Amino acid sequence: MKTRWSAPHLFIYVTAFLETLGAGLGAPVLPSLLEQITGKAVAQAGLSYGLLISIYAIALVLTSKIVGRLSDAYGRRPVILLALAGTAIDYLVAANAQSVWVLLIARFIAGALGGTLVVCNAYLVDVTPPEQRAVRFGVLKGVLAAGMTLGPMLGGVLGARDVRAPFWVACAVAALGALYGALFLPESLKKEERRAFSLKGAYPFTIPRGSGVSVSFGVLATLLLFEFGSTVAMPITVLYTQLRFGWTPGDLGVYLSIGGLLAIAGQAGLTRLLVPRLGERAAVVLGLSVFVLTLGLTGLTQSAWQLYAILPIAQFGFVGIPALMALISRYATSRAQGELAGLLVAVSTGAQILSPLLGTWLFAEFSTRGGALFIPGLPYFVGAAIVAGSLLAAATSGLLTATPVAQEAVPTAIAQVPTAAQPTGHVEVQAAE
Repeated sequence: MKTRWSAPHLFIYVTAFLETLGAGLGAPVLPSLLEQITGKAVAQAGLSYGLLISIYAIALVLTSKIVGRLSDAYGRRPVILLALAGTAIDYLVAANAQSVWVLLIARFIAGALGGTLVVCNAYLVDVTPPEQRAVRFGVLKGVLAAGMTLGPMLGGVLGARDVRAPFWVACAVAALGALYGALFLPESLKKEERRAFSLKGAYPFTIPRGSGVSVSFGVLATLLLFEFGSTVAMPITVLYTQLRFGWTPGDLGVYLSIGGLLAIAGQAGLTRLLVPRLGERAAVVLGLSVFVLTLGLTGLTQSAWQLYAILPIAQFGFVGIPALMALISRYATSRAQGELAGLLVAVSTGAQILSPLLGTWLFAEFSTRGGALFIPGLPYFVGAAIVAGSLLAAATSGLLTATPVAQEAVPTAIAQVPTAAQPTGHVEVQAAE
């Protein structure tokens, strides 16, 4: 199967890259900025730092389905542009913040406007045939990985000169993304496929009857368990490598940089190479199985070279994620893809809020020499077991065997919204026959 590349795909990849690049710029300097604002040491400002990290995710969970529904009603393009413009303003506020409360408000707004990536997923579904979606999602994941890898690296360099500089640059990047989208991003959702906006069912984790989304609990459990299991050990990597191998921050930086570059190549390249040959269902099985294997192996490592040896194997795990997203996209009609994307982001982000708490608690309890049990790799073992549960959920939910059938949405109303090519004016809502 030959995948054809088009301008709309390129536009959405560039938009997603700019969004994640900007988001990553401020990450390395946030503790230093807090220290500057509060006048306290980083350790004393730890609670504020934790709140800043969590409040973004909480806002994203609360608003992702609303953003998705807005894109189903008014089109993908205006929602993406609004989110990028709002993000630019958020970084501008953060760059000038003189209190923790201002930073917290800015982070909440950024989370609420984090729907850019929600709508990017729906946009890709709009412009991609079902059989090519796994490859497209794989490229998108690679683009996001590139932004998340380069953003912190650039932020660290800029922050060495001025802790506020990364936020100014992030503001410029988001504004550039908004300008780029305004000039070049075409609308992907046809007017006749839109539906009237309603807050009914826009709450996180809800699927109202007649919404056009027919995804089952078992299918959602597959994603939830994967996201939870794969991120349990993520926050303890720096602690684990320091305890096991005596790594310095420089050692960890090299390891994470190599892992990030491999992840970019794995998600964009391996998906394109393997999914068309294996099929989506086999790719999901391969990906989840590799995650189980590599998490377990990481918890067993006794020397640093073993961690590096695991990295190339781990990249085959990323093949399963785009394939999983492509399969799940078939559980919604074309006019409900925004709502489905919002639901999936809420599930994923919700899992990632809770999983680090479990991972850090397990490490603290079982990594002290004086404890009853010394198992510093336990977070990795628990993560592997949870991902294995994800594989079981996929098998028992019918995701790997049945053909997904999207439930048709109730044709209540279709919103007719002016596009860039139409004269501006009032919004007409025409009832469907």
